Amino acid sequence: MNNIHLMQKTRRQRNPDAKLKAIHESAIALFSAKGFDQVTISEIAKAADIAVGTIYRFYPNKSAILVAISNILEQEFIAVMREAWRVNRPYPERLKRMVSALFVIISDKREEISLLSLAQGHIIEKGTTPGSMIRKEIAALYQNGIDHGGFTPHDTTHFAAIAHGMVEGAMRQWLQNPTVENHRALEAMLTELLSRSAGI
Repeated sequence: MNNIHLMQKTRRQRNPDAKLKAIHESAIALFSAKGFDQVTISEIAKAADIAVGTIYRFYPNKSAILVAISNILEQEFIAVMREAWRVNRPYPERLKRMVSALFVIISDKREEISLLSLAQGHIIEKGTTPGSMIRKEIAALYQNGIDHGGFTPHDTTHFAAIAHGMVEGAMRQWLQNPTVENHRALEAMLTELLSRSAGI
């Protein structure tokens, strides 16, 4: 009885952010291990040590959890891109720094990134789709380069879509063969391809 009382007390004391983190971490682990379709809300709740009803207070279904994880990951990618770009260096160097930073987060977030393919069939809130936030950020960084004479002017939306496709392709290639050699080769290739596309 004391253990049950202590568990219930611990559950009550967890703040909403801690509960969300537990939901996300449990969902990532379960989706990765069993596949999205095979996982139930009950399993996520059990792994997160929270009540099923608590999950439904945050999310209406599994897809919403997956979308939230995807959005958080995109925001982390954007933060890394901005940090690399902020350095007062010539644009070719900024681009190289950004690609290097992206490969670091790809390495650190392998499990979460593997879930992005699951999110492709799900519409994210406000009508956006997976990758839309990152594409918007790429367009903004590219426009910054154009405004300061660092890049050849092109349609920013088109450039962002092409650049995002290149990054995603390189990411998938590395995840299939996550060796140091493959990392270096893909990073160099991606830097060269993005530089050519930007006209530098």
